[in-house]
Amino acid sequence: MRKILLSVFAFAGVSATSFGQIDTLSEFFTGTPAVYQVDAVAPLDSGFVFGNNAFGDVAKIMKFDATTGLSGSGTIKSVLVGIRAKVDMGGSIKVKVWEFSSTTALGAELGSITVPLAQIDTNIAAYALAGGAPRIYNVAVNFPTAITMPASGAFLVGVELPSNSTGAIAMISNSFGDFAAATTNSFELWSDNTLHTVPASWGAGATAALAIFPVVNYTVGIDELNMTSSIYPNPATNEVNFNLNGVQMSNIKVYGLDGKMILDNELNSTSGQINVASLNNGMYICEITSQNGNVVKSTFVKK
Repeated sequence: MRKILLSVFAFAGVSATSFGQIDTLSEFFTGTPAVYQVDAVAPLDSGFVFGNNAFGDVAKIMKFDATTGLSGSGTIKSVLVGIRAKVDMGGSIKVKVWEFSSTTALGAELGSITVPLAQIDTNIAAYALAGGAPRIYNVAVNFPTAITMPASGAFLVGVELPSNSTGAIAMISNSFGDFAAATTNSFELWSDNTLHTVPASWGAGATAALAIFPVVNYTVGIDELNMTSSIYPNPATNEVNFNLNGVQMSNIKVYGLDGKMILDNELNSTSGQINVASLNNGMYICEITSQNGNVVKSTFVKK
C-alpha cells in the first residue's frame, strides 16, 4: 500500500556554525531540514512520515555505503540522531545497527542502545550540528563496544520507534528532493516487519535522507585496531584512561563537537589518563597519535 503525504512543517532555529568532526558520516544530508506530517487516514493529522504514524511503522532507517560517505572498513563507535518532537508516555526508542542484506529485509542486528524518551531534549537549545548546517541532531548514543563494520561494506542504522501506547516521536529529515539516493538508501520498517524504501512507500517525490549520522573509526593498521577499544570508562565522570596494548603513544588531543581543541597532552607510553572533570556533559572526539605516526579517532561521553 502506498502512503500519502499531505503536509510538511519546516524546521529552523539552529545556528549554522560548522564542526570539524571528520569521522562522522553526514555529508549526504544537504538542503533544508524538515519534519513531514501525515494526513492520509482518519483521524486527520495522524502522525509523521519519519516517526510514529497511523500506519504503525516500526523503524526509520538509513543505509550507509559509498553513496552516504562510507570509505573504508573499521568500526562504528556512536550514532547521532535528530528528533524534532516527542510525546512521552514512559516509552523509549532504540538506535540499532544492522548488516545490510537486501532492500526488502533486514540483515543481522549488530548492536542497539535504548534511549528513554525522558532523556530526549527537543528544545532548540539542545540541538547541535554534525559537520555543519543543516546536519542537526539532539540525541547521541555511544556503543560500549565498537561495532565492526560488515565485510560487505554496507550497513543500516535506524531508530526503532516507541509503541504508540508509550509515546511518539517525529524525526528530522532533509526536504523531499534533497536526496536523490533515497531510492537506495532511505528505508522504513513496516508493521509487518517488511523493509521498504521511502520513495516506494510515500511516492517517487519522497526523496529525503534522515538525520542519522554514524561516527566511525576507519581501520588502517594494527595500531588503530588496538587503540579503537582502549578508552575507559565510557561514559566518564572524572578521568578517561587509555591503554594501547603495547603501542607507544605520542599525543592525545580532545575536541568538542564544535571542532575546537580542548586538551592536548604529550605522552611517551602505552597507557595514559586525562582529567575530564571540568568538561561539560556531552560527547567528545579523541585523537590519538602513536609514536610511528598513525592516528586514530574515537569518541567518549562525559557525564
